[in-house]
Amino acid sequence: MRQLVFVCILAVIIAGSLALCQGWHSYTTSNCGITSNRLTAVTLDGDGRIYVGTEASGLSVVYGVNWTTYTKANSEVLSDRIKALACDSGNRIWIGTDVGLSMLDGGEWESFTTANSGLAEDWVVSIAIGPDDLVWVGTHAGGICSFDGATWETFDVESSGLPSDSITSLSVGGNGELWVGTKDAGASILINDEWTVFDQTNTLLMSDHINGFGACRSGVIWVGTPNGLCSYDNGYWEDRTSLIFDADARAIVIDDFGFRWFGLRSGITRFDGDYAVDFDVEVANACVTSTAVRGGHVLFGTRDHGLCEYRYGANLPPTMPSTPYAPDTGNSGVEVEFETSAEDPEGDDVLLQFDFDDGTLSDWGPAIQAHTYESIGTYRVAARAKDENGNVSGLSESHTIVISVGNRPPYKPTPPNGPVAAYIGQNVQFSTSSYDPDGDEMEYMFNWGDGALTDWGAAQRSHAYEAPGTFQVIARARDVGERLSTWSDAASIVITMPNQAPSQPTVPSGPDEGLVDAVYVFSTSAEDPEGDDVEFLFDWGDGSDSGWGTATATHYYRRADTYFICAIAGDEHGAESTWSEYHSIAISGSAKPIIELSSNRATYYTGQTVKLFGSLINDLDELDVDIYVAARFPWDDTLLFYPSFSDVPQPIRLTLAAQSEFGPYNFFEYVIENPIPVGTYAFFGAVVSPGTQFEFLSEVESLFFDYAGDATWLSDE
Repeated sequence: MRQLVFVCILAVIIAGSLALCQGWHSYTTSNCGITSNRLTAVTLDGDGRIYVGTEASGLSVVYGVNWTTYTKANSEVLSDRIKALACDSGNRIWIGTDVGLSMLDGGEWESFTTANSGLAEDWVVSIAIGPDDLVWVGTHAGGICSFDGATWETFDVESSGLPSDSITSLSVGGNGELWVGTKDAGASILINDEWTVFDQTNTLLMSDHINGFGACRSGVIWVGTPNGLCSYDNGYWEDRTSLIFDADARAIVIDDFGFRWFGLRSGITRFDGDYAVDFDVEVANACVTSTAVRGGHVLFGTRDHGLCEYRYGANLPPTMPSTPYAPDTGNSGVEVEFETSAEDPEGDDVLLQFDFDDGTLSDWGPAIQAHTYESIGTYRVAARAKDENGNVSGLSESHTIVISVGNRPPYKPTPPNGPVAAYIGQNVQFSTSSYDPDGDEMEYMFNWGDGALTDWGAAQRSHAYEAPGTFQVIARARDVGERLSTWSDAASIVITMPNQAPSQPTVPSGPDEGLVDAVYVFSTSAEDPEGDDVEFLFDWGDGSDSGWGTATATHYYRRADTYFICAIAGDEHGAESTWSEYHSIAISGSAKPIIELSSNRATYYTGQTVKLFGSLINDLDELDVDIYVAARFPWDDTLLFYPSFSDVPQPIRLTLAAQSEFGPYNFFEYVIENPIPVGTYAFFGAVVSPGTQFEFLSEVESLFFDYAGDATWLSDE
């Protein structure tokens, strides 16, 4: 029944348009009775009248070739600033203005404002007509409201799920749902009293400012923003900006024949579902503000170029076919049946063609056709219609079908993840992953690139290469049905010879005997197989070592004894040789008492604790001695003697037992709570004959440490 009514309406419009030429036509103040070239809204009624809202010159209406203008001066329209227009099924024209809502029913006027109705705000920016002629009104800053002829209902941020009260556009979708565009919070959809908000955080929208919507009868919604174009189909968003030459999509309309029209900031684009055609030249790069369509007329209100109209001519194309009906899944090699429908406004016979999305088109034929897919995959099937005069509709919205072969193979695995370099004989570990579209468990095989393959197994495997070179590692997956994926992309690994340690150093060369406290030089050598730089460390056999350095080092001994010296070599990669053979040295001579000073740090900062330690070693018989410990601070060269730190020498008198060691003894501990002079602090110690100051029994021991000021980030250890 709905199709019959639709065809009858088209027939009426056709009868009034037989004398009109197909193509583009322009209506401006210079060639017709329109009152302004700055248009804000446009709509058509069921009798073919075109209603044009202007920026500040009222409402112009054309029927045939006759123009009528309604202004505040000659009618009951609330304002000459028209913001929105819509026509309901009773041919009533709803007019949004900056001071309220007017309604023209034949020759009768009725007005609605916040003062006399439930209108949410007087500044009306958009109007949409829903099922049963429910009128939806969008306002500048008051949200939206609905009017069923008797009752008003308001929806705003405070009372509903609407994300913003600043409305830009309204549209009723093919399933009766309400779409709401906002100035700053994206698009919202109202279905069965439930709100869903779409913005840049959860969709492909290029802007949260919505310029307008275009609704297909199939339920697909097109959304225009200042930064691009999207479509929404049953939960699926798609970026369609590439269809338009100007990303600022201002107004959208879909005609009955399946052509999607996009009014842009600088022209118009038409999309038939397959190809896009630009009309920037034909409409003189007009900035489109509004669109409307009925039958063979597509209208565009512009900012400065008046009204632009595209006419299909006397013979109209068939209507846009319905979205093909078919199963959602199928198998390759098995025939799948698709069904669609379309009508011709003049009642011509209609042929249908299906685009199966696998590179093939069906022949023009009946509304039910079958197709066999040879390859697995996901396909989007659409249809177009052609009448007996050769006029072709736009392509329908698509139906998605997934074709498989019972058990689909896993996807191509990720490139194996592992090291980029390793040594010969070193175990290297690689891992990969894949996805099985049927949810099957999978196992993997690795090709190591050196002729070796693993058995089927885990997604993480290891391998040791036996020769140097650069190898490409790839992997493939297999599911429980033994369906194989393709091989992955390759990961590259470079295999080299392992780093070899230096050779065992030669036996350290040096004297075989010596005296206490005399300094002696020792040398060694070693070779590195790769020619790396080599450092050496000497173990002096007395509990000390040289630290890493050159092949030559010096050392002196404080006690008479025989010592065994050896050396080790290390290369720049940290590989160490074995220890050399020992070299022995016999140290003789008169032993002396030994005093040793040490500190827990080489550098101190404010907040840390200075700790100094002293040790005494006596290899002689029992001995009475005086111990002197003195300090020199950065600000003065005067020696200050422990423990009072005065400049008067203060001996510490002790009796050292024969063959004894004393310490380490913590003789000084100081917490640096407040900053002290920055610099180097020196402590000196010596063992002297009792009652003298300068008859030294030991060598003079020295200790230096630095104070470097504040460093509160350091902890005291």
